[in-house]
Amino acid sequence: MRDQNTRLGKRLGQRFLTLASVCLLVFTASTAQAAAFLYAVGELDETIRMIEPATGVEINTKLLTASGVTAVNRFDSVLGAAINPLTGVMYAVIDLKDKDTKVVTRKFVSINPRSGAATDISATDPAGIDGDMQIGGLAFASNGTLYAVTSDNADVASTLYTVDLGTGVFTFVMTLGN
Repeated sequence: MRDQNTRLGKRLGQRFLTLASVCLLVFTASTAQAAAFLYAVGELDETIRMIEPATGVEINTKLLTASGVTAVNRFDSVLGAAINPLTGVMYAVIDLKDKDTKVVTRKFVSINPRSGAATDISATDPAGIDGDMQIGGLAFASNGTLYAVTSDNADVASTLYTVDLGTGVFTFVMTLGN
């Protein structure tokens, strides 16, 4: 799988991944969806793009929308996103930032990649993590369990959690170490 992803990354590199606005790619080949796509989430332009992996062609672009986004409280970033292999639903941890006070609100959401609409699951910092919850990534196991890992810069660095898809509660699994 790693070699396949490396080849795909090289194929797409010249066409898409050189854009500064791309902050992450999410691959789906779920049993709930007949086709496999890549999704790119734009950090600078607040978009989600659907990409055909065989050609690297962008086939859909939508503006990300979330509750709480206003002229003052803006979409800031996606810290991690993954697609449930059983349902095809995308989940993400997003940040909204008040442009005046610089206060960040972190949310655990589901995202409809075809419309860009994010639905709150946990409307404030997801419970279960002490301190600054800097998510390094999200990934699903084949059984539909969502895992989150904190980044090396988090207050509780390099730690693995499971995430409850209904409540957004993070449950400690193990410390991974740096």
